Amino acid sequence: MATIEESATTTAAPARRTNTVHGARYSVRLDPLLSAGFIVLLLAMWQGAVAARWIDGRLWPSPTVVVGEMWTMTTDGELHPHIWATLSRVLWAFVTGGTVGVCLGLAMGMVRPLRAMLDPVISILSVMPKIAILPLVYLAFGGYGETPRTVTVAIAVFAVVTISAMGAVRTIDGVLMEAGRNFGANPWQMFRHVLLPGSLPAIFSGLRVGLATALLVVIAAEFSYTKEGLGFLIWSSWNTLATTRMFVGLISIAVMGLLFTLALNVIERVVIPWKKPS
Repeated sequence: MATIEESATTTAAPARRTNTVHGARYSVRLDPLLSAGFIVLLLAMWQGAVAARWIDGRLWPSPTVVVGEMWTMTTDGELHPHIWATLSRVLWAFVTGGTVGVCLGLAMGMVRPLRAMLDPVISILSVMPKIAILPLVYLAFGGYGETPRTVTVAIAVFAVVTISAMGAVRTIDGVLMEAGRNFGANPWQMFRHVLLPGSLPAIFSGLRVGLATALLVVIAAEFSYTKEGLGFLIWSSWNTLATTRMFVGLISIAVMGLLFTLALNVIERVVIPWKKPS
């Protein structure tokens, strides 16, 4: 017969687990409010600092002034070409570099000779500043234009995603591999039912990093030899000390990055429905 203390412990354990689950659900519902609230707090502090003249409003225009300028540029149609130019470059580069990177990374993870041959080259490419190879890409494509900029961004995405996909395959639990072999799975079945599902979470993590890298490199690439793009807007505004327009460009690229990340998260939930939300 169980003692009173053991009975109390047994009864309290489910209660603690229930409280933990309710606490986790509450925190998940609270997360968006905390995220939005903190951003609003930062903007309010910025607005207050400009109003109190703690910072120079000519160099750091208040959020309301920036929003007003963004609205004017949007209604005048001046902002649209810059957003579309940057958006198209990022999309083409991300899709191209990400697709090639995932395929090659999976192949390198599964085929040891291929990994031994290409790993040094990919490692060198990953640590090299991507904007530094832009002049070489210009030479390779015979001059300036859209193609060299897009290729440079695609190379940056490719290097990050390849390393992520290769590492994802190599870190799959050996027990799962052994179970597949014991059930007589052929190479295609092993890839489809073990390697690919096990690699997808890490691959999506690499795609997020690749997306951030794409936005960073495309803005840097637009600083020179272009007349459209958010990078051009930021750099040309800085050169003329039109800081309000510069902040419009910065906010636009931040919103673009946020929307890209949200879209990638939605795709991940569809492709990997079994993954627990963090």
